[in-house]
Amino acid sequence: MTSRVEFTRRALDEIEDAAARYEIQQTGLGEAFVEAARETAKRIAAHPKAFQVVVEDIRRANFPRRWPWSLFYVVRPDRSVVIATLSQRLETVARTQSSAERAGVRRDMNIDYIHTQ
Repeated sequence: MTSRVEFTRRALDEIEDAAARYEIQQTGLGEAFVEAARETAKRIAAHPKAFQVVVEDIRRANFPRRWPWSLFYVVRPDRSVVIATLSQRLETVARTQSSAERAGVRRDMNIDYIHTQ
């Protein structure tokens, strides 16, 4: 079963920022990073509950081996929502914050999600 994967604006901004930094290092590296994010999102779509739960209902899907990055997401009945894109080097710091703070999400809010395929 393939489900829909959506990204919050914050998660997309994190991908764009990282891609820009990689592109400065080497031409084409930024696009390769974005492609790795797409591949990871496709794996989430194919098997949304296959990845490790790290905090409450937040799961982590690692990028392909070359990239020390992860997508953090929640599974909803009709979709998976990526709430953060973090370097695994930053992940330890992020764990010290509450999951809601890290995600920039209040659970009682209606969040405007950004759908990507």
